Amino acid sequence: MDISPITEFKHEKRMVPLTIPYESDYYENTFTVIVGKNGVGKSRLLSNMVSEFVTTNKSPQGYEDLYNFDLHSRNERRVIAVSTSPFDKFKLPPKNRIKESVVRTNYRYIGMRSGGPYGISSISLISSATKGIMERFLKNEGYGRLKDVFHTLGFLPEARLIFKPNFRFNVNSIKLDRTISERNSFEIEWLKDLYIEVGPRALEGLNELNEKDVYRIRKALIDLRPLFVYEKAISVDIDFDHGEAFSINKEVFHNIEFLESINILLNYDLIRLMDMKLHKREYGDMSLRRASSGEQCMLVMMLGIAGHINDSSLIFIDEPEISLHPKWQEEFMSLLIRTFSQYRSCQFFIATHSPQIVSQLEGKNCFVTSLTKNEIFPSSYFNDRSSDFQLAELFDAPGSRNEYITRLAFSLLSKIKSRKAAGENEVKELDKLLVLCNAISQNDPTLELVKSVEEIVKHYASY
Repeated sequence: MDISPITEFKHEKRMVPLTIPYESDYYENTFTVIVGKNGVGKSRLLSNMVSEFVTTNKSPQGYEDLYNFDLHSRNERRVIAVSTSPFDKFKLPPKNRIKESVVRTNYRYIGMRSGGPYGISSISLISSATKGIMERFLKNEGYGRLKDVFHTLGFLPEARLIFKPNFRFNVNSIKLDRTISERNSFEIEWLKDLYIEVGPRALEGLNELNEKDVYRIRKALIDLRPLFVYEKAISVDIDFDHGEAFSINKEVFHNIEFLESINILLNYDLIRLMDMKLHKREYGDMSLRRASSGEQCMLVMMLGIAGHINDSSLIFIDEPEISLHPKWQEEFMSLLIRTFSQYRSCQFFIATHSPQIVSQLEGKNCFVTSLTKNEIFPSSYFNDRSSDFQLAELFDAPGSRNEYITRLAFSLLSKIKSRKAAGENEVKELDKLLVLCNAISQNDPTLELVKSVEEIVKHYASY
């Protein structure tokens, strides 16, 4: 796919640099970490970029083939937005069907606000990641790469998905929300015909169905009826080592239609995901729902991206450090780079407040953009530097008793003491110190130290 890389983006009346072209190999993946003061607009920048590159295509119901939406033929890149915050600013993807149109888009969202029956919750986050993995399995697409992702993360390439229905079969009574308008009587009748009780919240999602939707859902309900009549939940085991073979409640199936039926009901909120279980090497089975918040967020981000990524994708990750232990923050970038190293020409944009995220960003094609200064740096400038260095030089938030600024002050003082003079270089070093001190509290003892150094520099510079 011949698509030009994103080297800069217009944001709030200025061009923000995002890569350094002469230091980039765009055949490989590139990684840009975006930093800056609180309120400078890091999340807004990512949100605006997502909106700019998302394409939505609507085709009249029944004419989908004439309006075929092929990302590769149109040279459009898959856009993936990822956040584990309930307050992210990313747009939500359009519903699959809007009235009489079929909606197709190059956009995928991994986050807590994915909607449906979960509200804003961790299970909503897990569900948004699960949908991509199910899509991969149903389309028989990218098995090899997805298996590599599981192996890199330390898991076997398999998953158990636990689903619970938002309906129940009841031959004795049919209870439907009376607030549903008369125009939905068609939908109500076909639900009655199947002896199904649906809660008001699930029923709301069926308001804009057309005949084709009704047929698909009805067929899915009939296919899965034997499973849900006697069970409160079903488990689906997917194994990427065995292609189309999968199991439902431990019974092996080779007919992919059963899994397609589950996916249809999931997309129309008629069933909901309760848990995702993985098999971790040297540990055993692990419930993603019961995992620690940090491990849950890390895995959901990686697996969510893995479910949707293709070559040349654009991936936007907002504040990945949320819920992550400092050690995991340090490991995040190296894990991200390793996990998706088998893909080509993807661009990752990560907005963060965490010095630990930046400190382990290394290698070619890795950059740091300061939104405050509107400057871009190769990652080598910040790699393996202390948090105090990052906070002072990059985040414009040195905090109290910053050791990096203290070392600069004592180093300058030592030079002047040994030379008994202050030249042009020493004056420049002092100017840098004074700029760094602009963000220091007035009662911070570091400020007094820098003021003393300033007096000494001025004294010797006057000779």
